[in-house]
Amino acid sequence: MKDWYMTKRLGTTAARVVWLSLAICVLSVQAAETPKRVPQLVIAQLGNPAALNSWNWTAGSESDILSHMQESLMQYDRQAKLQPLLAERVEMNSTTEWILKVRKGVKFHDPDLGELTADDVKASIEANLRNGTGHALRVPAVMREGTVEVIDTYTLRWKLKEPGLVALPQWLTDMYVNSKKYLEREGYEAAGRRPMGTGP
Repeated sequence: MKDWYMTKRLGTTAARVVWLSLAICVLSVQAAETPKRVPQLVIAQLGNPAALNSWNWTAGSESDILSHMQESLMQYDRQAKLQPLLAERVEMNSTTEWILKVRKGVKFHDPDLGELTADDVKASIEANLRNGTGHALRVPAVMREGTVEVIDTYTLRWKLKEPGLVALPQWLTDMYVNSKKYLEREGYEAAGRRPMGTGP
């Protein structure tokens, strides 16, 4: 009886060793066959973008792509509260006048374009609201008909033709900012094909 028990125990131990050895072999082969992955970023979108310029995008998927390359003056945070982004602040002086303060120290992706200034913001507003753009069709007429003037390097005054737009900061969330120098150098069409901004 004792011999049978010892034989059974040795047989069980031997079987365990064999199974463990097989498992190690299989894992080793799988590890050897698994190719090394190259680091990559995969992004899924709802559709192909029809436009990648800040003045003609029409779909949320286009805005989503564009927001990785350019930034707006204002943004909504995760609690849906309006926050300044490229603007340091936006103040309503009167029912027809707004002051926009541009955040200091913001650089464009291309080092030759330098730091973001009020001139860049003015050029971007004018590019977005010029006749025939998709953006101009989305915003209230008082925005299109207003005038934007540069007060100093980081300050602009936006004068509206008539009162009635207390929600101007909300309209600045989807108005992306370009470099004036880049727009002048490339032109609207080329700048629209190769967006250049301050992006994250």
